Amino acid sequence: MITKRQESKWTSPFAFALYIALVKLAIHLLTANRYGYFRDELYYIACGEHLAWGYVDHAPMVAWLIKLSRTFEPMLRCPPTWLPLTTGVPSAVPMNGSPAANRSG
Repeated sequence: MITKRQESKWTSPFAFALYIALVKLAIHLLTANRYGYFRDELYYIACGEHLAWGYVDHAPMVAWLIKLSRTFEPMLRCPPTWLPLTTGVPSAVPMNGSPAANRSG
């Protein structure tokens, strides 16, 4: 008789994807303040100071997010590097969990 093995909540595909997201979060937090501003970040900050509906090389949302970041930066004391952190880490969970969840068997 073949019985299906019970999967622990600590070894489920979702938990594995969450572990990857936590590792990504730790890497971001450990390296966020080691470097100064990159030249692209300075360009985006300049675009955030002069908001427009369109830019040649990036979407307007980039400038709006930088403007939002620079507005709340004195209160939150976080650099513009929080943007990749808040968008990249949550996206790691569905990106890593979906292949394992779609597996049949």
